[in-house]
Parts: sequence; structure tokens; C-alpha cells
Amino acid sequence: MRNIVICMTGLLLLAGCSIIKAARQPLDRPPEKIIPGRTQKSVDRIYGYPVAVGMSADGKEYVEQLQFVDGIPWGWKITRIVVHSVLDSCTYFLWEFIGFPIELINSDYPEYIYYVVYDDNNNVIKAVSQDSVEGRKYATLPWSVPRQKYVHVNRGKTVERLSLEERIAAAEKIINESNKAIQSKNIENKESINATSKTKNFSRLPAKDIDTSKSTQKEKSLGSSLSTPTIETMLKEGLITKEEYERMKK
Repeated sequence: MRNIVICMTGLLLLAGCSIIKAARQPLDRPPEKIIPGRTQKSVDRIYGYPVAVGMSADGKEYVEQLQFVDGIPWGWKITRIVVHSVLDSCTYFLWEFIGFPIELINSDYPEYIYYVVYDDNNNVIKAVSQDSVEGRKYATLPWSVPRQKYVHVNRGKTVERLSLEERIAAAEKIINESNKAIQSKNIENKESINATSKTKNFSRLPAKDIDTSKSTQKEKSLGSSLSTPTIETMLKEGLITKEEYERMKK
């Protein structure tokens, strides 16, 4: 009697579980069907609303980040629900001991994150997987978000899209910031070149700009150890001025 009660309790707990599980399976959303020319409304209806939006690094592209699961076709989903219902009624729900594990085993479907680029008319230009080289670049942008947990498809408008005017303003801001960064870098490079040039030209300053007391002592010590041809060579190479040459020669 106790075993019968336990079995009946188990059947009541499992009653309809396979049907419910089949009904909750995600529908098919093949990413390869996000093709150029597809409208934004069509993408929203099948793949859900974006989880993040923003502009590309150069400000030339408006991009939306999608996250979705590619499940089973609608017809196959209905078929599974009907089969579970019929077998449950024919076996007094004994089928649940088989049907429910089947649904559990077949509930692992691929999850994707795609970046979709739209034109000014909200038609798809291209769709890029996050796993691609270009997709990984989009993933590093400040507006991109990490993978969301338990999201088969985003049915809520959780992110506010950018209007055409907002896209233009954002693009202009990115371009202006980029130009400022380039100008700043050019100024730094120019200052570095000027500093290097001043250092190289210091040794060629006229004698009047140099401390003559120190230079005279140096010239005496050099003149005593250098021959006339050597001093002439130094003059030709610009290492000393003509006035220094005359003093060292004397």
C-alpha cells in the first residue's frame, strides 16, 4: 500500500511535466538569417530587442547587441507537446518517467551574441558574431555588455535606441575627440623633435654665447694634445667654431 501511495504521489508530481517542458523550449532563431537588408522590426520579432546599443569606435556605424538562443522549429515544438499529451493520457501519466527525461536531455541549445549594424533607414548592413575577430572588437567598446544570464530572447525594451539625430551627434562627438587626440599627439611629437634639435645644435653655438673662461681652459688642454691637422678636421666637421680654431691653433 505504501509503495502504491509513493508511486501515485510521484505520478501526480510528474503529471504534465514533459508537456510544460516542451512548451517552454525556445524557438529556432538561426543567426545566419540576419542578412543585409532585413528590417529592424523583423529582427526584433524573431531575435528580440537589443541588450545594448552604441556607435562603433570610429563613429561611422550604429550597432546593436543581441543575445538569443537558437531552439527548435515551431512545428516540431507543437508535435512534441501533442505526443506527450497523448502518451500521458494513454498511460495514466506513466509516460512522464520517459518523456520528462527526454525533454531535459534535449533542452541544451546554442546561445549567441551578435552585433548588428544598421543603416540610417534601420535596415541591416551586417551581423557579426561576438566570437569573430570583428565581434571581439565590438565587445571592447564601452557600451557593450557581458553575456546576460537566463536570457533566451530579450522580449522587453530594456535599452533605449538611438534616433538618427542622436547617432549623428554621437558620431560627431567621437570624431571630434579623435581629432583632438591626434592634434595633441602631433604637438607632443613636435615638441620632442624641437627639444632634440636644440640639444644637437647646442655644440654649434657662437663663441660669444659660450662661457669663454671655461672654453679657453678646455681649448688650452686640447690644443696641447691635438695637432694642427686634427684641429682643422674638427673645424671642417663643425665641432668647433672658427674663433675657437684660431685660439687653439695659437
